[in-house]
Amino acid sequence: MIKLAMNKSTKNVLIATLPTVLTYAVGKVVRAISKRKKAGAKGKDGTKKSSNSHSVSCFKCGRQLKILSFKYKCTRCGHIFCSNCIQKLEVSEETMKKLRRTNGFVEPGGSFWTGYHLCPQCATGFKQEVRRMEASASSCEGVELVSSNYRGRKKYTGTPRYIETEYHRDREDSINELKTIARYYGCDMVIDVKCQRDVDDEETDSGGTYTYSVWSYSGKAVRKAD
Repeated sequence: MIKLAMNKSTKNVLIATLPTVLTYAVGKVVRAISKRKKAGAKGKDGTKKSSNSHSVSCFKCGRQLKILSFKYKCTRCGHIFCSNCIQKLEVSEETMKKLRRTNGFVEPGGSFWTGYHLCPQCATGFKQEVRRMEASASSCEGVELVSSNYRGRKKYTGTPRYIETEYHRDREDSINELKTIARYYGCDMVIDVKCQRDVDDEETDSGGTYTYSVWSYSGKAVRKAD
């Protein structure tokens, strides 16, 4: 009899609390769904997403891009764009090598062989950097180089900026690259210029190995004082 009384008491408690438990559980599920929808409104890369998890919108024009739509990710900012808003740029490897030697340059992902896919904003900035470097390469002849062994005193203004080149098989290529980078920074003189020699090798047609010298130059880019 005591056991039966306890079971009835427990059953009454459960019946009384069941509506509260169900209300709490349903509310929790609703809140979780709402939270998931809000989190899915934007993708990890900041692009707008529709209710369809397989659909995104162009970050610039808002055009909805379905599963079979052509989507392009800007290889610099990472946002998704449609084919009308993305731009494909091709840059020479020589220019890219020099840009990689500058501070603050953010190289787009991908490869220069296939071209860089960039959004309009990133493409504008990238084009400016490319044109600036190409103009520097064509006007670098006037940059003066002052060896680290120079015992005189050259007057200059501004804070010296350290620059260096890649290793080149031809010393003149290294010298021109040093001048170009200096010009890129708006400088017309490089002081404390040093030359470093290393060796590289390549396989010959006869199966042997040919060893040759490679050269790299470094220094501090400055502006001449009047």
